[in-house]
Amino acid sequence: MEQRYVGEILVRRGALTPEGLEQALNVARLTANDPQVHERILREALRRASEADMAQSPALFGRGIHRWVRELTGQEDPYLAIKQESNRLALALLPSW
Repeated sequence: MEQRYVGEILVRRGALTPEGLEQALNVARLTANDPQVHERILREALRRASEADMAQSPALFGRGIHRWVRELTGQEDPYLAIKQESNRLALALLPSW
């Protein structure tokens, strides 16, 4: 994980960068087709990023965003459809005995 110092604060590459916010938008798109929901999730991610401890790990920040998205959308696993399709494709590659 890339790290750098800004003043005396250690900043880790990830959650508090555009990439971390893009991840929030991606999970929003997986959980809802409504652009208003996407905007709400992105605005909340921006708000949380503006208040976050700059030394906080990207994983900790992302976990909070994902938890909030699950509560907002009611979807326990935003990645479920992708996991199921990946498993289906992997199983199709196995030999049929």
